[in-house]
Amino acid sequence: MKLRELLNTILHNYPDNRAERADIKFRHNQLAEQLRHSLRTIDCYHNLLKDYESQGSAGEGQWSILPWIAIYDPELTLSPQSGYYLVYLFDDQMQHAYLSLNHGWTYYRKHYNDPQVVVDTINHYWQKTLTPTLPTISSEPITLITTKKDNDARLGNELCNIFSITYAKDALPDNEQLLTDLQAMLTLFKQLKAQLQTPINDIDKNTKLILQK
Repeated sequence: MKLRELLNTILHNYPDNRAERADIKFRHNQLAEQLRHSLRTIDCYHNLLKDYESQGSAGEGQWSILPWIAIYDPELTLSPQSGYYLVYLFDDQMQHAYLSLNHGWTYYRKHYNDPQVVVDTINHYWQKTLTPTLPTISSEPITLITTKKDNDARLGNELCNIFSITYAKDALPDNEQLLTDLQAMLTLFKQLKAQLQTPINDIDKNTKLILQK
């Protein structure tokens, strides 16, 4: 499967599949399985992402309003709850997908009294420090939930977005451009990794150092 085909399938088919609320349909649903298998199904996975892990989710036990597919560097993190990673995010109306350089909101919520201020500081630091290689890579905020309904998943994924590329459902680039974008975001991810202090997976130490700067 090509990357464009995977993203296009999710954007066009997720709302109808999500409407089927029965657990048995969720557990054995083909689209939910595609999300769980994440980017391991795309044809360039072993070439482009051989040094990374990938994980996706359509929800736990029932359909999530915000599915995602994450790319982890195992030297940094294997969880969306802490550390840095790349992630494909989809808004609640399935009108946009975002390829985001992100970091784990759960860690900040558990360890800081004002996590939003900390996250804003971390984001600003990396936005000033890192150098995107494509003009489509933006530090502008992303919007995942278009209604007034709020939840922690939206809050975390929106607030912890450092850089992203936005894709409209009806204007997805061709597969070659999507792979070029992914490579550019991986390059940005490597820039970030190279500037972390040893041990690079020590989120406490690296967060405190950035806050001190």
